[in-house]
Amino acid sequence: MNTTMTTPSEILSKPYARRIVRDESGAYTASILEFPGCLAYGDSASDALAELEKVAESWLTVALANGNPIREPFDSDGYSGKIALRLPRTLHRQVAEFAELEHTSINQLLVHAVSRYIGGAETIRNAASAMFFPIHINLANLGSLQNFRVTRKLPTAGTMIASPEALAPLTKTVTGVEVIHG
Repeated sequence: MNTTMTTPSEILSKPYARRIVRDESGAYTASILEFPGCLAYGDSASDALAELEKVAESWLTVALANGNPIREPFDSDGYSGKIALRLPRTLHRQVAEFAELEHTSINQLLVHAVSRYIGGAETIRNAASAMFFPIHINLANLGSLQNFRVTRKLPTAGTMIASPEALAPLTKTVTGVEVIHG
């Protein structure tokens, strides 16, 4: 992780991959993997990407102000598609037997299993992000939030837990954005 770059513009000039996902309604969600919770929405892919640049700059401004480390861009070079995998003998036997029953190879069975696991985790992560994304702000820095932008209103306390009264002392509304602290 690197915090030597001092401005959001300098950090965003690095090769961070932007991910765009289209939801069932036809709207788009854009994100940057290395910036957890940094999401933007748009009616088109280009709208979501344009909004993501603004949101990422705000996200980085808050992260830098709070002294949070900034992750380096994920390096996707150097992956050959081959993995040496060690399994206990009993699990290896079970995988081989299952592959035989499915009329496939062990390799294909494991590729399918990993794909389903990763795809399922991605689906859950996207669904959770669509429902709620936390914004962590040091309350000492709440004096001026004019430049802070959120593209989607966070859920109210009532939608997060059964008893809104229990969360009320932990929630503060600032310029139309709910900031959860605790």
